[in-house]
Amino acid sequence: MKKAKQVLCLGVVLVLVLTAVPLFTAAEDDDGPYLLGCVSGGDQLSIADARMVLQYLVDKITLTPAQYDAAAVNGTLKEDGVTYSVTIADARCILQMLVGKITLFPREGGSVVNTEGNTPGNIANGGFAAIQGDWIYYINRNDDDKIYRIKTDGTGRQKVNNDDSWYLNVVGDWIYYVNYDDGQAIYRVKTDGTGRRKLGNDWAMRVFVSGDWIYFINWDDEGKIYRMKTDGTGRKKLSDDETWNINIVGDWIYYINYSYEDDSYIYRIKTDGTGRQKLSDDAVSSLNVAGDWIYYTIIENGARGDTGIYRMKTDGTGGQKLSINYAGGINVANDWIYYEDWEDDDCIYRMKTDGTGREKLSDDEAFSPNIVGDWIYYISWDDGNMYRMKLDGTGRQLVN
Repeated sequence: MKKAKQVLCLGVVLVLVLTAVPLFTAAEDDDGPYLLGCVSGGDQLSIADARMVLQYLVDKITLTPAQYDAAAVNGTLKEDGVTYSVTIADARCILQMLVGKITLFPREGGSVVNTEGNTPGNIANGGFAAIQGDWIYYINRNDDDKIYRIKTDGTGRQKVNNDDSWYLNVVGDWIYYVNYDDGQAIYRVKTDGTGRRKLGNDWAMRVFVSGDWIYFINWDDEGKIYRMKTDGTGRKKLSDDETWNINIVGDWIYYINYSYEDDSYIYRIKTDGTGRQKLSDDAVSSLNVAGDWIYYTIIENGARGDTGIYRMKTDGTGGQKLSINYAGGINVANDWIYYEDWEDDDCIYRMKTDGTGREKLSDDEAFSPNIVGDWIYYISWDDGNMYRMKLDGTGRQLVN
């Protein structure tokens, strides 16, 4: 297996802001990394596409087109006075990170490794299902919320742990989660069930793993935002604002500020805690950042907004009302907004991200849709069980 180059790590910084779903890197072998894929709209990727991605990174990369050949881009990247070579393999890896726009089709025998443990939309809705490569990880409602995993083709079901687990994040060989049997402390366990370890003592929720960091809301400190390393070290408070909903996208943490003077307005801070900005004067109940947009709901009519689903740009501009629905549990994926319609017994609906094409997907009274691959996982208020259905509402199944 080839080692990842330092240029890949540097490239992450440049492209991370473009993504809204789990990032991943691809394991390479002697034949090179994955290449085939499609961009939104169906266009196929090629070597030329890889070269163009590198050309877009003009602030960091100097290319030498005269030296192009089928095997290498032969460019250089300069960082802190050090020059690194740039190859076509690096370009391919960068393309794979642009997963907000690209769906990849890894060739047989390859592996996919998340660098973000779940999607912001899933974590905002309890994080009870996640995906990495060919495996779906989920909590089993019929076994006291223990973690199980199953292949995407429905085979190979396995029990992973014995803890009451929520907020699942799968990154490489590790699953990070909140252990409700131990005061909502953050734990991790290997994907094969070994190596279980407690990482901290904080009463945590909305846990989100990105790269080497775990971000979480600390209820031992009145809902403040914290982070620590994935090995449990480096714990640090990032904000004095109170919140119960965070989305980490790129270098930013987006959150609803429930502090007294800024009750339920949307704010953002950098992932190191700097750059605090207020983005909206709407009284928001839930949010989900996807791509260049923040999608959010307002559930009370009044001076700070009318009931409905809205969106605005991630810098707070371009606000739009998408629907008048009294809704919650929004989760944005694949150009659709999935949500609970509180005016129709919490049934799951979806509509396009521009507000068109609204359709009902289920008659179940549902809780917190999680989008995993081709499936919507949700918990039924009627019987407490977990179910899943296809993204179009068909193929409903009990999950156990």
